[in-house]
Amino acid sequence: MQPDGRAPLSVRFCQTIVQAAAEIIPLESRAAWQNRWFIDIHRRWTFLRHSGFWNKHEALLLCLYCLHAIPESLRMFLWQDAVRSRALRVLRSPWTCIGFLSACLVVVAVLTGGLGATRALLRASSGAATDRVLFIWRHPVIGGGDRGFPSDVVPGWARNSQELEQVAPFQIARSARSNFHGASAPLAIQTEASLFSVLHARVAFGKLPYAGQDDAIILDWKTWKTLFRSNRNVIGSLFEFDGRKYLIAAVLSPEFSFISRCPAIYLVQKQITASPVMVVARVKPSVSNAQVDRELTKIAEDDCYYFYSGQLRIRSFRTSLLTPFLFFTIAALVSALLSAVVLKVRPRTVFLAWKYADKSSVRRAIFITVKTGLALAIVFTVGLEWSRSETSLLFASKDPANGPFLVWFYVAGAMAVFFWAIADQRLRCRQCLRSLGFPVRIGTPGSFFLTWSGTELICLEGHGVLHVPLLAPSWDEESEHWISLDDSWRSLFTS
Repeated sequence: MQPDGRAPLSVRFCQTIVQAAAEIIPLESRAAWQNRWFIDIHRRWTFLRHSGFWNKHEALLLCLYCLHAIPESLRMFLWQDAVRSRALRVLRSPWTCIGFLSACLVVVAVLTGGLGATRALLRASSGAATDRVLFIWRHPVIGGGDRGFPSDVVPGWARNSQELEQVAPFQIARSARSNFHGASAPLAIQTEASLFSVLHARVAFGKLPYAGQDDAIILDWKTWKTLFRSNRNVIGSLFEFDGRKYLIAAVLSPEFSFISRCPAIYLVQKQITASPVMVVARVKPSVSNAQVDRELTKIAEDDCYYFYSGQLRIRSFRTSLLTPFLFFTIAALVSALLSAVVLKVRPRTVFLAWKYADKSSVRRAIFITVKTGLALAIVFTVGLEWSRSETSLLFASKDPANGPFLVWFYVAGAMAVFFWAIADQRLRCRQCLRSLGFPVRIGTPGSFFLTWSGTELICLEGHGVLHVPLLAPSWDEESEHWISLDDSWRSLFTS
């Protein structure tokens, strides 16, 4: 039926929608589909007009009704054999798998604000300023548990140590955090001016206090951006914290990070008198941890009468930063071995594939390496970014990403990745690496002695067939059999 030129604007609009939607419908059924919609529109408009019920409201309802032609035409387009065949080829392509994993990694980066925790660890662990920085804490022989030191030990170490360049105490002022409200409350760290010399800290603006100067506050970059809204006039102003007023002396550079990735303020005092305190120190070149342990234990005994033989724990700043990487590496190696045992990956098969490698074998090796690496990168970044990393402390034996949870998450995630990667690789074509399709049952389970009972999977490009038995005989070393097809079979699979 031809469009009615005397029809109102709403009817002509509906006919235009139908005409536009019909452009993607297969040519052989386009005219019939379009006429069906035209007849339906014309009948509804004619009936309402002759009945006296045609108005603006009915015209709007007719327009909304005609919008259903768009998903209907799209469905007819997608159900074409050529489109479905091409879509299946795209979905089964190895590039689709790689693209999906890459997109997931991008989504994680977007949701976490650019992988801030991962970038902070990489940046801090690669900096030259962390080469000789040590965390020192106490682990009593009796009672156990990680503890700090009495505050009078640190000045004795600073005066008498020949192995350390500088020493600085610090402690977390947990009670002071109650002065801030909301998610932007910073972490308060009580320390002395020597801390910034130990860490080779740089300021964005302002001036770091020196030893013996009056108490002051140092802001890190995140605190200045969030709590103080990037106001440069805060330098030199007074800020009340925990009932006392401090002078804000400086804002640290954006690259600086110490024991936490959350916003922090540093309460710099002439001397910390409250106990216990944690210790961070910079060791002289070519000095081992064992030498530092012996010297600090002797100074504590001679100068302060504290006996710490066998109780000192010393860890480098860089080692602490790299703890998540160490945990992840161990989890990945253990998971790879377990997955290979459970899925019966034979070393002999891997060795022969490596020894007689051809182009297709190299492509398979590259593909499984890339997809496994991307999946493991997703597990690593998700675990590090969302394991309460914003409030985890990077000192003593504390892991920078909340230890136990991260370990188990990495083990479970890495095992899932390896199980999926190996299983997915087995169900792909040995040549084009597309996922195999069209599973066909062969034989019946009740007569497996007479005929091989299993499933056959076919490559959509006609490269081969994979036999997967339901019951593999014990003498069969290679239960899954891949049968390559020559080019004479290719015409059966082309559309």
